[in-house]
Amino acid sequence: MYKNFIFKKKSISILHEYIANNISFYFDFFKHRKLYKKISSLIKDSPKFKSNESYLIDGHFYNFGYFFRLQLMRMATESYKGREIGYIWNYNQKECTAFLKYSGIKNIKKIPNKINNLIIEKAKLLFEDLNCAEDILKIKLPNKVPSKHLYDYILKKQMAGKVNIKDKNLIFYIAQYIQSIEFAVELIKEIKPKMIFMSHPISVQCSPLCWIGSQNGIKVFTLFGQYGVPRYFKFEKPEDIFIGIDRPMKKDLNKLNNSQKNLLHDIGNKYIENRLSGTPLDDLSGKLAYNCKIKNISEIIKNKKNKPIVAVYASCWFDCPHIYGMDRFRDFQDWILTTFNEAVKNKNYIWLFRSHPADEWYGGTKLTDILPKKLPNHIFILPTEISGKSVFDISDGLITYHGTAGIEFAAKGKPVLIADKGWYHHANFTIFPISREEYIYFLSENWLSKINLKESSFNAKIFAGFYFCKPSWQKNFFIPDDFNKEKNKKMISFNIDNKQNLINKEVSYMKKWIESDISGYHTYKMLNTDSYTFTN
Repeated sequence: MYKNFIFKKKSISILHEYIANNISFYFDFFKHRKLYKKISSLIKDSPKFKSNESYLIDGHFYNFGYFFRLQLMRMATESYKGREIGYIWNYNQKECTAFLKYSGIKNIKKIPNKINNLIIEKAKLLFEDLNCAEDILKIKLPNKVPSKHLYDYILKKQMAGKVNIKDKNLIFYIAQYIQSIEFAVELIKEIKPKMIFMSHPISVQCSPLCWIGSQNGIKVFTLFGQYGVPRYFKFEKPEDIFIGIDRPMKKDLNKLNNSQKNLLHDIGNKYIENRLSGTPLDDLSGKLAYNCKIKNISEIIKNKKNKPIVAVYASCWFDCPHIYGMDRFRDFQDWILTTFNEAVKNKNYIWLFRSHPADEWYGGTKLTDILPKKLPNHIFILPTEISGKSVFDISDGLITYHGTAGIEFAAKGKPVLIADKGWYHHANFTIFPISREEYIYFLSENWLSKINLKESSFNAKIFAGFYFCKPSWQKNFFIPDDFNKEKNKKMISFNIDNKQNLINKEVSYMKKWIESDISGYHTYKMLNTDSYTFTN
């Protein structure tokens, strides 16, 4: 009797959840149906005769900014004239399926939810060889898919600073990753796509397909967006996955003429001034870093200004530490503890450790969870409410892994030491050690004097102008970042109704970029213009 009651109660609970989820979907669907139609209407051409070429499309990322960027890519490549196959994952299945079907993509595959016993056994064998977190980075995955991305996926699931190998779900995470690899292999073998369009190059849903697609000589594109513009990236080889995002590489910066450098320097300088004053309009980390309650840091470190002050800006612990190929440290926790241990020994500086501005927003592990509670009197952990501007004003230099603050400090004439390769280590405005050992050595030395500040400031401003700004013709064509979902929907709708000429211009640039030898789309546009403006 009691067991029957429990069973019925559980059944009712499952039924209630099913009904609630369906009501939620249909409410959301009818709310956004007009926007689905509007985005889909960008493609007006419906050819009677389609080509035989296949295109694989990532449809798992439920975000209208991505949907809009995907439509632009379909217009530029005319993939809709071929055989388009979308794929979805476990989350937002109905919403993503609805968008794909509205867009004319009827053939939809799904990454399997259930993991078969054979894959579980493979995961168990790998799990049994794990003695520490570092061992995950040594795992040999099928098709040479990087284990660094597996590590980052597990880290994000655990929302920790270091992978916990005692986690009872670890076998499942490994199995899930192997299943995604096998799904990618079979899908590519089945449809033989000419091109693959992805939302991201990271995580279990994307990384295997990006890697294996490129491994098979297929053109892979990631359709990222940031700071109000599309930042698409195309793979030339599998290892390009560690370029991470569309950013100016050294070879791209070398292509700038003197006029472009001067223009980018000036607008980059203005952009940095705006960031430091707390006015980045659509940059989540910028808002969190500079629009803070505590504006004056002097009370926190009073009577300590008799020594140079070094700020150490921590990264978000589980936000893809290996996206740029990190190989000097296991993860951000390993880096911050190594830095802290050297700081304890070096009493010639005052050390200010600051958590990532998005720590509270994301949740999970925090800087105070990782560093000791009792600190020597020359080391401080800054409160999360502290303004980035106040830290900047009082600091003589900065240490970061690859935080945006590295550009800000360098641009304003302050020395920056970075720990490893990132998205700007090649741009000649930081001190970039050749190894982990040299990084540790610098922490014990007066590294503040080891860089030409005038030169680094000039280069940082050029990089800021190049990365954060955009061609002037795009001044009135802005797409908010993906995190700003409600604003995104309104802006996309407005763009489609009122900016069709700029949409067409964007697509024409994309066509030229696809045939170029430049990996990043925004990079291509910045190199092919001589007039720049802010992105927000």
